[in-house]
Amino acid sequence: MKLFKLFVIIAVMALAGCAGLPVAKYTEADLPQPEVSDITLRKAFLETIVTTPSCGESCRVRGEWEGDDKSTKKKSNSQRVQGNTPQKVVIQGVPPGAKGTVRIYVESPAGVVRFEKDVEIVASAAKTKAAVFSGFIPRRGASPIFQSKEECRQAAFAGAFDFYEPILQARVPVAPADGSTRIQAKLEMFYCLRMVTTAGVGWIVAAPKDQDFIWEGDKIVGHAKCLNEVFESDRLFPPSTVATDSKAALTLTQGSWMREIFVSNEQTSSIDWGRTAGLVAVVCILVECWGEGDPTGGTSGGGGLPGVGP
Repeated sequence: MKLFKLFVIIAVMALAGCAGLPVAKYTEADLPQPEVSDITLRKAFLETIVTTPSCGESCRVRGEWEGDDKSTKKKSNSQRVQGNTPQKVVIQGVPPGAKGTVRIYVESPAGVVRFEKDVEIVASAAKTKAAVFSGFIPRRGASPIFQSKEECRQAAFAGAFDFYEPILQARVPVAPADGSTRIQAKLEMFYCLRMVTTAGVGWIVAAPKDQDFIWEGDKIVGHAKCLNEVFESDRLFPPSTVATDSKAALTLTQGSWMREIFVSNEQTSSIDWGRTAGLVAVVCILVECWGEGDPTGGTSGGGGLPGVGP
């Protein structure tokens, strides 16, 4: 019986000791569950939005960019999460044409959640844009009348013409505009027109929004001022000049976010009441085993320490 009680004492003391062993304070379930948007390329920096719905105000968010050659690294400021408000992470100074990795860190007492993706900022060649020439430029003193359509066209493109100004009324005028089948309107673009002029029938260069003409449907039939007849018309499409835009366009290519977690290795002791309960049990057993003898150490009542006589 005494051996059994001794065994119980040892077992309870071992239990009390185990109750105080260190255990992990945090698990994966304690980590925040952030979401990170795709990266946006601004003029001089990279930007992404981090949302941390389960962080409260105990988290911090920061970002970094590292070049593939490992020699260049750019970091954002570390900022405290304000409730559930999405946090803008800005990484400045990433050079055009750079290729590397962007990492976003969400840090909490329970550990770190890291997001990582490969990015490349591609600087394209300078853009070119077509600037349409606003019109054919006349030359003061050049001839306004030509004998053929080809002469008229060549003079228009070479700038070797002057605009024709009607002076006299036509000897045989065309019917004026009546607002119904015959309307009066300006030209919508440049034309070479074969018409009656002061020098007889010839070709002239007519400018848009300059003089009024008489139209029957989509056909030009006469000049609205002098009422001279127009026999034929040929549209002129101005030449285009190409201007170079000196600013190269930047394009961002990016992969998908890779998520990694790092749980804090901080440890804590298990519940203190385990050790306390064990010690209390030891005291109770000791009292039961040896604490029932009389105060003088005698054996009356069956108490006292074993083997000790009066």
